[in-house]
Amino acid sequence: MSLIAQINETMQKFSRLVVNISLVMVTFFLAAMVVIVFLQIIGRYVLFWSLPWSEELSRYLMIWMAYIASNVALYKGLHVSMRAFLNILSEKNRNYLFFVMNFGILLFLTVVIFYGYKNIIIVSNQTTPVLGISMGWAYAAVPFGCLLMLVQVITNIFDFLTRKIICKEIFDSRE
Repeated sequence: MSLIAQINETMQKFSRLVVNISLVMVTFFLAAMVVIVFLQIIGRYVLFWSLPWSEELSRYLMIWMAYIASNVALYKGLHVSMRAFLNILSEKNRNYLFFVMNFGILLFLTVVIFYGYKNIIIVSNQTTPVLGISMGWAYAAVPFGCLLMLVQVITNIFDFLTRKIICKEIFDSRE
């Protein structure tokens, strides 16, 4: 097996590991949100008291969940624009657009990670109103989620260049 094939196989395994860990995290965050919001509803309308931190924590869990789940959607090619644009083109143009889209996404995610990290530094001295934790934790969801998506984009590009298969097969093999 060639070195490139070994690297590609390792990247595929790492990408699947990232997706599986992401799914566990998203599941945990969603379950926590459901429990927190349920307790808030019961507390407010049945017991006539409310949890002051429930809305804020639910909001931050939702933000983290969205950014982490975007990585899974990117892995499976489930973002609407990707499938919509790729499905209307011929196979040759589809492959070209797949590479260009992923390269553009790679550049965009790199910029977002860079500026997201800068934003964390800027807001790290601020605290959330109710929970009292650093706003850096809330803002960290952006570069963290983009870093996870970056793994998928690099895997897409590398897989496309090494296996020379059409982009539809890449996504279909991941569903």
